[in-house]
Amino acid sequence: MMLSYSSLTISGATLINFFNTRVFNFYTDEVKLNIAYIPLVMTIYAIYNAINDHLFGWLSDKTRTRLGRRFPYILFGFIPLTIAFAAIWFIPQSLVDSKSQILILLYMITTLLIFDTLYTIVVLNWHSLFPEKFKTSKERNYVSALRQMISLIGVILAVVVAPLIFEYDNLYSYRKAILIISGFILLGFALSLYGCRDAKSELEPVKKSKSYKKMLGEVLKNKNLISFLVAFGLANVAYLTLLAMLPYYNKWVLLKSAENESILYGIGIGAAALAFFFWARLSLKIGSKAVFIISSIIFSVALIPLIFSANIIVVYIVMGIVGVPLAGLLLVPEVLLSEVIDDDYQRNKQKREGLFFGFYGFFVRIALIVESALISLILAITGYNPDSLSQTNLAQTGIKILMIGVPAACFVLGIIVMFRFYDLSKKRLGKA
Repeated sequence: MMLSYSSLTISGATLINFFNTRVFNFYTDEVKLNIAYIPLVMTIYAIYNAINDHLFGWLSDKTRTRLGRRFPYILFGFIPLTIAFAAIWFIPQSLVDSKSQILILLYMITTLLIFDTLYTIVVLNWHSLFPEKFKTSKERNYVSALRQMISLIGVILAVVVAPLIFEYDNLYSYRKAILIISGFILLGFALSLYGCRDAKSELEPVKKSKSYKKMLGEVLKNKNLISFLVAFGLANVAYLTLLAMLPYYNKWVLLKSAENESILYGIGIGAAALAFFFWARLSLKIGSKAVFIISSIIFSVALIPLIFSANIIVVYIVMGIVGVPLAGLLLVPEVLLSEVIDDDYQRNKQKREGLFFGFYGFFVRIALIVESALISLILAITGYNPDSLSQTNLAQTGIKILMIGVPAACFVLGIIVMFRFYDLSKKRLGKA
């Protein structure tokens, strides 16, 4: 059951990692959408997600069927989700050849919003099963570690294998990669269905819940939830920016081919794989909050050498070091959020895992929006030109600021927020 439930992370990790690392680079460098349009895309995306994530979470909490609350959304949503993901990259060649910025922009926005809706419906319900199925800190830490270990299959496929298939300035090669990736996504979903069934207690009739407006108000007054969301929102800005900029850094600063991306990502992923269960054991001893703070500090410090050197060996070493704290940062979010959910249930006697995970999903999307806005702004200010054969020193500096400065600043702010405002502990919750 535990292994089957965790296997969905193959699909989720593949989807979101390929999307986060490639979508803007794909549309600006391959499809040739003017980078000035990216903030517009993300503004629309932000407005949509201001409603989308927590609304679907609230609806999920209220759902009762013979198949359960969460399972029907996963069962009937995963095939449409995979098709929507593929559609983002299968932009018609005639549209690309037309070079119509407006038509390309409309296609990008439409496919992105359809994908995001289906991703929210499926993955939010899967996440919401986590605190329902696993009740103790020990279970949650080790299941989270197992999930992250399994997710590395998806990450490797998305960021290590994919660059070996596609080539820069070759749309056909991207489509070939997407077909292979989509097959693995469907396989991961299929393997997870047995473990994604709701617990028997979730099949029972639900007590009358509070109105959406009242529940929303209570959630927004939860200090621990808000501090968690802000801290991990900043952490997501940090490593999403790093991941998104790695193709730019590889191509324009290191002057390497797409295959070198596989080496860079592979080193980081390998280090993370070795560190997951170390962080799980440490989390049980010192708490997930402390793991977040320690991981953030190590991550920030590890990036410093890139300020002074673009030597390929130095970069490989840095990626290896960064992989270790990244494992800690990936491990603890759902453990911490489950603590917040447990505390909320003790206080209000309401089951609303979907609503809480909906807010978390919203802040992850906000992180993507902030990341893309920063990338668009800094690249524009520093004169980045995707059609040039090389980038100016100023443009390369902009890439380095995004690779190093932005993540470090985000982690420092996240540490301050988490240290100052998040006050849940294992002792207070009575968890072992």
